[in-house]
Amino acid sequence: MAAQSQLDEAPRPVRASMKHLKQFQQYKRMEVDTSDPMKLVVLLYEAAIKHINDAVGRIAAQDWAGKGLAIGKAVDILVELSGSLNDEQGGEIATNLRNLYSFLVTELLSANREKDPAKLDKVAGMLGNLLSAWREVERTTRDQRFGAEAK
Repeated sequence: MAAQSQLDEAPRPVRASMKHLKQFQQYKRMEVDTSDPMKLVVLLYEAAIKHINDAVGRIAAQDWAGKGLAIGKAVDILVELSGSLNDEQGGEIATNLRNLYSFLVTELLSANREKDPAKLDKVAGMLGNLLSAWREVERTTRDQRFGAEAK
């Protein structure tokens, strides 16, 4: 109730932006909840890249705490992606992705410690390449699914 009281006392633009933020968060949560697994992987890659780019900006601004938080979010996403791999279905590809995710996490932690935007750019670039591949897999899978439904 205290939070509502503070919200009522906030200037009108703050209330409006808080309302829009809540709506946006609900939309994103619904998008994730209703996504197929391929779309979810794409969303996770996009978010990881966004957080890494945010960390680069935080380094430029000498916002060390913000840098650490942004890198931590990217690490969390990579750990989640690694944990979601299915070795039975994915075989060698799953193993290779797990090793790559581990390498990328190590690079992110090193970039965090060294405040190195070049390492962050390298990781973002690698994730960008993977993102392109996953988008293609998602598109192909979607086309095949809709093609099969049309028959």
